[in-house]
Amino acid sequence: MRYLGLLIGLVVLAASANAEPLSIQQAMRELENRGAKSVSGALLFGDPVIMGEFDGQGFKLILGSCDRSTLGLDCRATVFSACKPVSVLGPQRTFDAINAYNRETEARGVLYSDTIIGLGNALCVKVRRDFHGEDIFDLSDISDWKLTIRDFEAYVDGIVRRRDAEAILSDD
Repeated sequence: MRYLGLLIGLVVLAASANAEPLSIQQAMRELENRGAKSVSGALLFGDPVIMGEFDGQGFKLILGSCDRSTLGLDCRATVFSACKPVSVLGPQRTFDAINAYNRETEARGVLYSDTIIGLGNALCVKVRRDFHGEDIFDLSDISDWKLTIRDFEAYVDGIVRRRDAEAILSDD
């Protein structure tokens, strides 16, 4: 029985070693083929970073778990992120929104707070994916990211609308 467990562990390790690596060029091409606009890439501190937008919402894609000797040509993880300015919410409401979103069992991604130069406080969403086995970066990753952006925008817009409604009602 012990040997069976060891054998299964070795098979899993061998499968993850076969995951197809991703390069910045491949990721940019796939994003453009799936409708991303204004796609540009760079190496920042050794990490390949791609910026672009879907339906007017900007995003950043960082390639991770890269072999540094290949300068971003051999990566095995992606981290998508997108942000929306929310300075009107204030710190407590922003904190509450983050906690509520991250507690949801159906939430796509993880919400966090950031500061964007020139725009102020922002709510951001990120999704990390590690490539295992026969995983590749393709339509399913990009479709999932588009759905994540859609849900994130709806969530943030709903919070801002509720805040605006509360402000109108409390002006009596």
